[in-house]
Amino acid sequence: MSKNKPDWLYQIPNENEYEYGVGSSNLTYFPETAWQKAEKRAIIDLAANLHSKIGSVNSHSKAHHQNISNSKTKIQLQNVLVIARWFSIQDGSYHVLVRMTK
Repeated sequence: MSKNKPDWLYQIPNENEYEYGVGSSNLTYFPETAWQKAEKRAIIDLAANLHSKIGSVNSHSKAHHQNISNSKTKIQLQNVLVIARWFSIQDGSYHVLVRMTK
């Protein structure tokens, strides 16, 4: 893998048709386990990004009605793809970028 950090570790891509998530994992005994952890964390990051966007829309809408309440939103992710993987030689960390169509 490349020695230079990929751009997506500094700035998650911003495209109208896709949502993205980035996840990382520390070095483990089995590299496959580290990649799986990083991928899972990227999917969690993607879901969190979606949830915050949904939450901001709901908060804006509720503010007009002066009725703000806490609610949980169930998010279903479909067709999540791993777009890129990167291993850091310097610190042994694993990084994954995932993408889902909006």
